[in-house]
Amino acid sequence: MVSCLESEVGFDDSSLKRIFTDQEEVLEDIRGFWENEIPYRSTIEWSDATRVPIDYEGFRAKLKELRCQTPEDRRRHEAYRLSKRIMESAPTFKARALPHVCSYLPEDARVDSLVRTAYFIPP
Repeated sequence: MVSCLESEVGFDDSSLKRIFTDQEEVLEDIRGFWENEIPYRSTIEWSDATRVPIDYEGFRAKLKELRCQTPEDRRRHEAYRLSKRIMESAPTFKARALPHVCSYLPEDARVDSLVRTAYFIPP
């Protein structure tokens, strides 16, 4: 029998890292970035369903601001540091939070998931 505690919970910060390390590449094709990066593609789907427009120009402006910063300053950015802390806490999350979540579910339930960090998605 499969146990809920055997669920696979992963974390992926690749989209956020691209924003903080490859601004030029993202700026070359912002629409492509939004269509190919899963957290952003999910936002497009949400936008289509709710009819709340995505501010691509605001996103472009944020990337241009980042581009003007030094790599050290970008690594000190609040969102970058938060994402890093999330990634570092992944093992603790699985050890502490997963048992808590599973305590509310049938023993054989699976909660396999992948948490993806993103930034500059306007409300």
